[in-house]
Amino acid sequence: MSSLTTSATMHYTVDGSTPTCSSTTYSSPFTLTVGTATVVKAVACDATLTTQASLVTTSGTFRNYGIKPADTSWSDVSGYPNFHSGSIILVNGQYYYFTQWEESYNHGSDLTNNSGIEIYKSSDLLNWTWVQEVPTPSAPTNWYYVERPHVLYNSSTSKYVMWAHCTQTHDANDRACIWTANDPSSTWTLQTATLNPTEGGTGYGFKDFNLFQESDGNAYVVYTSGTPNNADNWIAKLTSDYLNVTGTDYLHLNAGVSREAPVLFKRGSAYFLITSASNYYNFNATFDVQYQTNIGASPLANSWSALNTNYFYTSDPIGTANNAQPTAVLNLGGDNWLYLADHWLSTDLQHSTRVWYMLRFPTGTTIAPPNPLPAQWDIPRPQRRMM
Repeated sequence: MSSLTTSATMHYTVDGSTPTCSSTTYSSPFTLTVGTATVVKAVACDATLTTQASLVTTSGTFRNYGIKPADTSWSDVSGYPNFHSGSIILVNGQYYYFTQWEESYNHGSDLTNNSGIEIYKSSDLLNWTWVQEVPTPSAPTNWYYVERPHVLYNSSTSKYVMWAHCTQTHDANDRACIWTANDPSSTWTLQTATLNPTEGGTGYGFKDFNLFQESDGNAYVVYTSGTPNNADNWIAKLTSDYLNVTGTDYLHLNAGVSREAPVLFKRGSAYFLITSASNYYNFNATFDVQYQTNIGASPLANSWSALNTNYFYTSDPIGTANNAQPTAVLNLGGDNWLYLADHWLSTDLQHSTRVWYMLRFPTGTTIAPPNPLPAQWDIPRPQRRMM
């Protein structure tokens, strides 16, 4: 904290009370209690001036943000822990979290136990409030199960566009469902529930996927085709309204390798693609998370590296918190990159947990998790200067 009156001494409180010149003297930065919301108030004091004390304006609530990488009890403010396989966007200072709802206790019965997409909001990534549910597409389509919602904002149409993986029976006739809305809290209108991209003339269905947007507004979908056995990855450019693929601009990757849960992002001049092994929510098998890089002019450039086999604790024992499936990477500003993954419990999907931590970048084309994985970590926040 500092004052424009350089001769003044700063005093502060952390309990919300109004400080006086007898309150705790500020001499150096101090640490707040982990996970506890704290209102900081301060006063600048100088007995030689006519106005000897002046309250310092502070904004908002300060917090020492602590998140456990694998939290077993994290839920929204209503107590519902359904934060599964989703993505996060930042809108006017609010984070919106789009997640798939799980009601089943066993992945074999999940087709009849999924009610839609849940939307939450938060100002700090730690405390979430439920906003609304976007229901699954109804008759005559009857796409009973909706997975992995991802959202982009299209500045040319002033619409938020949400894609999701929709299915009637797993691994058969999977499609992309697409909704649009004026803002995340408004009504979401279904645009299609039958999109089956046909890059390369395949039309093998649309399964795990992610969306990626360049700074110039061009957007892409990276997805796993459904046949055979989630074998291939495709990156396809979206139309200008983000409601379809162009059908002509695409790249075929990892043919026959069976990689799913793709996450595509760009740091500096390098594109990164993170994927996992295909094991259908099975926590009793390794997710074998790996990545590959591309320093081409676009994600469609045919210059992707081979899969990196030394990433993300791939040798950790099955059953550990590190054995999780990627769902998104969120930039928190600057070079702060938050990795989000799902710690699936295949016999209790409803109570599956999340694995979140900050990525490291040893070089411009390599990424790594923290090592060792911390018991908890702080969310990077912009520094606030008190005047």
